[in-house]
Amino acid sequence: MIISSINCNKRLNNLSTILSIQTWLKNNNVDLLFVQEPWKEVNAKSSLLPCYIALGGNDKVFVWRKKDYLFNIPTLLADWLLCIKLDYLTVFNVYLDAKNSKKRVEQLVFLKEQIAQLGDKPVLLCGDFNIAPSVEDGLFGDDYSRFNTAKERKYFNYLISEGKLIDTTNRKNIGDQQYTIEKFTNSKKLKFRCDLCLISDYFYECRNILVRYDHTVRNKQGFTDHSALIMNVPITLKKTSDKSSSHVIDFEYKPHNTATRSQGPSKIARQVVGGLFKDVLGEKIRILDYGCGKGKDLYYYRKSGFYAEGYDPYEDFGFNQKPTGLFDLICITFVLNVLPNVWERLLVIQQASEYLEDNGLMIITVRSESEIQKEAKSNCWEVHNDGYWSSKDKKTFQKGLTYKELECLIKRAHLSTHPITSLINCEKEISLIVACKQKLNRKISDY
Repeated sequence: MIISSINCNKRLNNLSTILSIQTWLKNNNVDLLFVQEPWKEVNAKSSLLPCYIALGGNDKVFVWRKKDYLFNIPTLLADWLLCIKLDYLTVFNVYLDAKNSKKRVEQLVFLKEQIAQLGDKPVLLCGDFNIAPSVEDGLFGDDYSRFNTAKERKYFNYLISEGKLIDTTNRKNIGDQQYTIEKFTNSKKLKFRCDLCLISDYFYECRNILVRYDHTVRNKQGFTDHSALIMNVPITLKKTSDKSSSHVIDFEYKPHNTATRSQGPSKIARQVVGGLFKDVLGEKIRILDYGCGKGKDLYYYRKSGFYAEGYDPYEDFGFNQKPTGLFDLICITFVLNVLPNVWERLLVIQQASEYLEDNGLMIITVRSESEIQKEAKSNCWEVHNDGYWSSKDKKTFQKGLTYKELECLIKRAHLSTHPITSLINCEKEISLIVACKQKLNRKISDY
């Protein structure tokens, strides 16, 4: 879906502005529009945008949706801050104070607190922050601007670091220095990068999210003096054609339907039994098959003489009782690739790691990106979120993961990675060996 964020400089009561922005929204196929300063307070009202429905807000922050899609109702957390939940992603529309530095610091603290309340759930913050994140982002003539203070930047960096966010439009991520507002003041050119998009680090790095500026909206044929943010986020929303009157986003998933009835154990299970971790963990190890499905690998471990437990939340499989004790080796095999959102994938890793013994290891195996893309093309699978509906009838999802995506999830779960590529990987699947950072004091030997 396409999300856009624009400061309209209080111009949305002007008919020509409305017509111009409508054309721009259509050309860019925008699904969800966040606006800062839509109109003057005395004119505060829901502006009509053809083909869009006003969801709510005020004269500082407002949001519209395309008529084709259903969205949750937004919440005004403050007169400068609006949030809306898109499935598992929380999006904030931000307009920090334009005049008062002390006020902006207070608002940054409030933002940090709001994000902390969400834990590790992914967030996206967009809008006009009225802050140049670095001195290079704010120029007044040939000098750095004094509009922002060092204290503001300090608290902005706190927001970034403690919220585990990425400033997606800084020079490092966008390729060059860009400014979102440029105008002459007192015969000098003022330049600022203050319209920002901040995203949870693992969500941004795992989901191939595209973020860019459109500077054309502030030219002579444009409709504002700020650049627009355009964000392509791989989340699929329910359409109104589904004949639902609810604003609640509601897709039903049944990942347990992906469990196979294959006769033999998985490749990784055979390697474990074959002594993959013998030099590190010894021969007598406790194994937990987390997300064991129908238990084919579990039975194979037990038959091979290992102590092994299995866990799967789907009751009918018979393994829905929580594991007991700690384990030397935890296997998560073909689980993450059937979960339709990145938050669930992270949660599985976090929950499984709670059962990891000191100096124990976890091995995560997923289907590869190339294999899933090949299968999707062959079977004409429909794109959904960052993967595909493998079967709409069975309500099953499939996504191929890359090393980079796995490593991002592992890092956020406070684990360290140890890939043994030469032994455990093939074209159809990839695996990562992981361990707790704080507990690991032995290295995997060179096989």
